[in-house]
Amino acid sequence: MANSSIISAGIDTSKNKLDAAIHGRDGTTCVSNDEAGWKTLADRFLAAGVTRIGIEATGGYERGVTRYLQNAGFTVRLLQPLQVKAFAQARLRRAKSDQLDAQLIAACVHLMGEHDQMPPDPRFDALADHLTFIEQGEEDIVRVKTRIEHTPAGRLRRALEADVKRLATRRGKEIERLIAALCAHADLARRFELVLGIPSIGERTALSIIIRLPEIELVNREQAAALAGLAPFVHKSGQFEGQTHIGGGRARLRRSLYIAALSGAHRWNPQLMALYRRMTAAGKSPKSALVACARKLLIFAITVVQRGTPWQDRPVAG
Repeated sequence: MANSSIISAGIDTSKNKLDAAIHGRDGTTCVSNDEAGWKTLADRFLAAGVTRIGIEATGGYERGVTRYLQNAGFTVRLLQPLQVKAFAQARLRRAKSDQLDAQLIAACVHLMGEHDQMPPDPRFDALADHLTFIEQGEEDIVRVKTRIEHTPAGRLRRALEADVKRLATRRGKEIERLIAALCAHADLARRFELVLGIPSIGERTALSIIIRLPEIELVNREQAAALAGLAPFVHKSGQFEGQTHIGGGRARLRRSLYIAALSGAHRWNPQLMALYRRMTAAGKSPKSALVACARKLLIFAITVVQRGTPWQDRPVAG
């Protein structure tokens, strides 16, 4: 339960400006998204007695103000867009503007308990940026390989093949650098070691799990699946039987888990192989079975990290 004595504020973030509101009070404040604007907000919040601040994740534009307010002594909670959207729907809020969003975020964070959200950890800023750089390079490799398929043999094809080789070499080196940066933190190095011990999870997937899911030590399996966008949502009402879908969440994390599950379900992880066989034998589509395997991999990861014990192979019934 939220403490009624706590004064909460909400911030709607964009690239160039911030709109802020204090829960239960009229009006909003609009400032520039730079250090001068952050100081203005900190001074206003301090004068109003604000202790808890909610801010919606906005592709990194929220980082500067988040760190500034944390350093100023405020408790900052980073909300996922899906949380804010669901809260708006629960309040039947259809109108949308930056000012209204700030008020909505303030109300949302006010109702949260003290431990409902993990405070943003500044160590993950640079790690996440580095991982995104690697992921974007991987996407470049896929695009160039697609171009190669439609380029006849000759000088242009050789140039594209050289690009792939260069990008792949850089990818390997950057992964090594990122592992070194992550393992400079003893607790993150331990998480990485534990997750890496799970069959079918390699260095690249382990990096994605540790960096894209910093809450791994605190969340349960249902929360983790929702954060990764791997939680199944059933569409059913009365006589209507709709399909089950996944969606939302952290797309890059979900993609890494799915790729690892693809190899694990066919070769490397006996438990995933057994799960895949059971589901397809029961009439589930291969894609549905692979999504279930990706979700199971995530559960394996949070289990070994939270228990602090390495992966142990268990006998699997056919």
